[in-house]
Amino acid sequence: MFNNDREDLGKKVKDWLVEAGIYRDKVPDEKANWHYVVEIGPGAVLDVAQQKGKEDMVIIASGITLSKPHYDALRNMPRSKRDELLWDMRFKLLFQPCDFTILPNEAELQTFQFTRGLFQDGLTKQGLMDSLAMVHRCKLFVNWKMIQMFGEGPKTMDHGIYQ
Repeated sequence: MFNNDREDLGKKVKDWLVEAGIYRDKVPDEKANWHYVVEIGPGAVLDVAQQKGKEDMVIIASGITLSKPHYDALRNMPRSKRDELLWDMRFKLLFQPCDFTILPNEAELQTFQFTRGLFQDGLTKQGLMDSLAMVHRCKLFVNWKMIQMFGEGPKTMDHGIYQ
């Protein structure tokens, strides 16, 4: 679909994001050939980038950090209940079309990061938009699960990976 010129691919991806009305900014990034921030809803921030050395792939990435009240409530749960909740969340996220990482670790859970890679040879506007939606839905799952368990309180912090 695209030649190997990463700038052509970066321009095409940016054009799609602008057409969809979600493009927010270009981010200076030494590790990427190009890196854009998009906002697919109020405060719903995601990154779209092509890492250096991986010119055949576009990465969609974002994260969600627990609010202090949700973090404290999770930490104050009895260990067995907390483990049950986290296993349930991991099992449900496992079957989503995105990869996820729990940071800094599962014992001190503060942030979930989500990524989805799209190879250049199959990249379409629909595939890009679907992937953005998939990453966003994973973040919604975490946010809504925290609200279900611990109440509304302050929202979890929605952010891109690099912010």
